[in-house]
Amino acid sequence: MLLPLAMGRTQRLSFKQIFLEFAPRILRDTSLLMLDTALGPAEALALEWRDIHFEASADSPFGYLRVREGKTRYRSRIVSLTSRIHAMLESRKRDSRPQFVFAERADTPLLPSSLAHLHAQVRRKLKLPKEFVLYSLRHTALTRLGEQGTDAFTIMRIAGHSSIVTSQRYVHPAAEAVGRAIARLESANQQAEVLAERTDTRTDTAQPAQTLSD
Repeated sequence: MLLPLAMGRTQRLSFKQIFLEFAPRILRDTSLLMLDTALGPAEALALEWRDIHFEASADSPFGYLRVREGKTRYRSRIVSLTSRIHAMLESRKRDSRPQFVFAERADTPLLPSSLAHLHAQVRRKLKLPKEFVLYSLRHTALTRLGEQGTDAFTIMRIAGHSSIVTSQRYVHPAAEAVGRAIARLESANQQAEVLAERTDTRTDTAQPAQTLSD
């Protein structure tokens, strides 16, 4: 379920804002992370500070995080940070425990069951549907990527899916996107024809003239 599934985009944004406003800090921060990186709850809570890289690069202007392991080998991946996740992590870094990003005490990470319990408390307080679970945040992130025109293979890489079939569920191209795709294909075809004509012209020019023999 999304936030929640039946709501439109504007309502979904208000739903998210209300939830984040009432959530305690550790729930708010983990929820924001899942919304912007599509990590699952267990993946988020397993993050250590050695997995967080704040330095910018051409592909990741706000840094990136590394998911080291998961249920399958495909879950090991690198995910770029958004500006608000970069800021949130920097804030936690200043007053967080030395090993885990989301530590409960000392160097012990918060358990997924504890985060789920905290989430349920806030959900009941706000009278939100039972279908809204922590994993809804990951699904919402992937759905938003699909709504923005992200292709299935990129979603597969971000999510750590083991099958492209799973990622395709989030891709619903609009008619405008299909039109733009065909227009790009038309442009590519025209460029290929021009290149072929230039190649043919060069080949004809390079051939020596034939002479008539007596």
